[in-house]
Amino acid sequence: MKLNKGYLYVSLASILWASTAAVSKLLLAYLDNLQVLFFSTLFASISLLIISVAQGKFAVVKTYTLKDYAIFALMGFIGVFLYRFFLQAALLLMPAQEAFIVNYTWPIMVVIFAWIILKEKMTSKKVVGLLLSFTGVVIVTTKGDFSVLNFSIG
Repeated sequence: MKLNKGYLYVSLASILWASTAAVSKLLLAYLDNLQVLFFSTLFASISLLIISVAQGKFAVVKTYTLKDYAIFALMGFIGVFLYRFFLQAALLLMPAQEAFIVNYTWPIMVVIFAWIILKEKMTSKKVVGLLLSFTGVVIVTTKGDFSVLNFSIG
């Protein structure tokens, strides 16, 4: 039986993603928030550079203008830096599994804001999905005890 590359990549990505909370918590025990952000950005940039050179796509870098790079930097600051900064700050204050569950409520918020701001139709499937999602978050954050909604600090 031939293994499909897609399944291999999905499995690898799942394993790496699943370890993110634990690894981040361990890193924050030895480095401060900004140091973790710096090194993760540095290694991500070096990896992207190596991949683009290996795939022969480095020439695309030369096609962008200074204005393009300024826009990329602004989007990266807002979309990546601030996101990771607040996530790692939460990891300093909460157990990793709680911080990551609360962090991954963003897809729920996308559905809600698309309904409010973009006037997308709220279907019964979306409502059920939202209710199940919020229920899951409450179960994890309360450790299954619905009578108390208590986030652990420290």
